[in-house]
Amino acid sequence: AEQGYPSLMILGTAITALNITEGDVGVAFEATQVSTITTVRIGYENSPATDAKLVLGSGCTLTTILQSGGSLEINSAFTTLTMTEGTTTINGVGTKTTINCRGGKLIYNSTGTITTLALAGFIDFSQDQRAVTITNVVLIYKGAKFYDPHSRVTFAAGYTLVQCRIEDVEMDLGPNRTFTPS
Repeated sequence: AEQGYPSLMILGTAITALNITEGDVGVAFEATQVSTITTVRIGYENSPATDAKLVLGSGCTLTTILQSGGSLEINSAFTTLTMTEGTTTINGVGTKTTINCRGGKLIYNSTGTITTLALAGFIDFSQDQRAVTITNVVLIYKGAKFYDPHSRVTFAAGYTLVQCRIEDVEMDLGPNRTFTPS
């Protein structure tokens, strides 16, 4: 019943799978807590936007995150995030190896490196101005939205429009950028 805290708080050093479709849940929510989760799945029962809320604290060790709805906040590094619906906010530092944003909205308030990004949904880099590097070629699909008005993203290997044209996507990459089509 404490304001600002999830209804259910979980700790565990060897959680194989965490499946959430409803409720307000926090894992390793407080600064000194730690948890390890192999697979996180967040979805919904009736309303993709409001049924589930999950906060993964800075003490989480995460491998695979699958999101098909709900509101997700990640405050640590992870190996793979695949989302098809819902809203995710990434605040944690450290490497994010693979992000597959096939739908929904991803708000990126972090630094560090994204190794691989495939985008068909919406990624928003506007709420933070710290530098981010995307190592591999970014794959951008029809209908994608890439919003980086502060030019904080460095594309180490560029980006590729997959089976679409520039007018099929919405991109704000900020001022004073150079593009070299190939």
